[in-house]
Formats: sequence, structure tokens, C-alpha cells
Amino acid sequence: MNEEGVTSISAEQLIAARSLLSWAQQDLANRAGVSQATVAQLETGARYPTIRVASALRKALELGGVEFTPRSARMRNEDPEIPGGT
Repeated sequence: MNEEGVTSISAEQLIAARSLLSWAQQDLANRAGVSQATVAQLETGARYPTIRVASALRKALELGGVEFTPRSARMRNEDPEIPGGT
């Protein structure tokens, strides 16, 4: 959920995040507590997620190690580079 209290996730973000984690639609559905059909419909743009569904999807993907960018997703850097470090 962002600072304004609005949760959203785009089809592009869902597809990118699943790809990063090598998850099938069913894997994400199981982790988020939604149906595989819901994930498929969201990824094709056939429907938009409710706040509850978007929040569940984001949480599942973030727990998997994904961080969202404005238009896509990337893996969270577990070992950030320390400025000035050797």
C-alpha cells in the first residue's frame, strides 16, 4: 500500500514480478489466496483488481523478494552496495 493508502498493481507489474520469481500463475494465486483465473484475467487486462486482491498480490510478490517500480518490478537488492565501501 502506498502512502496515500491506495494499493494498485498493473498487468505489466504482475507479469514482470512473476517472471522474476519463476512463478506460474497458479503459484501466485495460491500465495495470494485468489484463483488462477483471477491472475490470468488481471494479466490480460480483462479485469482490474479490487483493493483487497491487489493488496494480496503485492504482498505475496513482495514476500517473494520483489519490489515494485512505477511501471514494472525488480528483485529487491538483498546486499546493497555501501557507498565508499571497499
